[in-house]
Amino acid sequence: MFAQEELLYFFSQTQTRRPAVVRQVLANKRTVSNLFWGMQYQILDWLNTQPQMESLLFDKAIKQLLRQAKLEQHPNGLLLTAKGLSARTQYAALHYRIKQPQLFQRLDEKMWEDVLQLLVQVTSELAYANKHYYVAAASDGAQAYFKRWFRTAKQQLQAATLGKMLLAFLKDKPAREADLFMAFFNGHGVVAATSAQLADKSNYNISDIVNLWRDYAVSFAWFLLHQDTYFQALVAPLFKQSLLSNSTAATYAQFLKGALPAQIAKSRKLRLSTINEHLLEAAIFEKNFAFKRLLSATEIEFLAGIFTGPPSSWDYQVIEEHKKKIDFFKFRLFQIGRSKHDL
Repeated sequence: MFAQEELLYFFSQTQTRRPAVVRQVLANKRTVSNLFWGMQYQILDWLNTQPQMESLLFDKAIKQLLRQAKLEQHPNGLLLTAKGLSARTQYAALHYRIKQPQLFQRLDEKMWEDVLQLLVQVTSELAYANKHYYVAAASDGAQAYFKRWFRTAKQQLQAATLGKMLLAFLKDKPAREADLFMAFFNGHGVVAATSAQLADKSNYNISDIVNLWRDYAVSFAWFLLHQDTYFQALVAPLFKQSLLSNSTAATYAQFLKGALPAQIAKSRKLRLSTINEHLLEAAIFEKNFAFKRLLSATEIEFLAGIFTGPPSSWDYQVIEEHKKKIDFFKFRLFQIGRSKHDL
């Protein structure tokens, strides 16, 4: 769920941006093209923040913003207008925006939200020695996952300990937001409020309430991951070790061991073009990527000599005009390296 004004956050007054890229980044459509342009738009932190994004609703919202003159059409994409900037500023002053977007691409959010509901409710009922209660609605997978952890943690699990963690997490948060977050939980003699109920009791709308719940939930998981408690074992398996897709990670592991793209393609029985896509993804996400293993000093010198300014403005056709044989893979790799200031 999102309000159309939230989309204004992802557009610029100076850089034209294609709405399809914005939508696909938010929905976690991880083609290399989407990742590259998301990088150029500086919105990659927002990957997977709207996994249920519906194309029709998104497109309808963009058309409405165009009609309202908050966005304007240009040949290479859309620009944020002065009216749009004013609307965005006014919206930001009144509504809740996700503060930790980068965590959504690292965590199994839906599983964690179910597990967190179970954790709070079970701990609360355990404190009252109550064995007869209906657990919060959660997927079968989440219940099974929680039960496996609970078998080993039950003897240590205390309401006071969980309460201490929640208080430590919320101590620097605005009281209004902390209260809304805690109102989402079932407990002994306490029934969780719905988003609509909380919106009615606050100055936020339902979209704000949902954003707040999701943001606080994933942030609490990150907090627990870095605490030396038995809760760490509950959240750690739900976090990804790498931002790379599984197949890309396998390719990159071989690359780190010294294999070249053609060797990796042969070893993995994949097309060379697929391996190159994997390496571009790794170049976008990984720190200290070895660009110079794939680009020679001569190629870097040539590309640096003909391309200046923002990498997003470069055109591959310029290389062909110089009658130089440098394929698109190396051109894109150079763009990424320059974007990251690694070349």
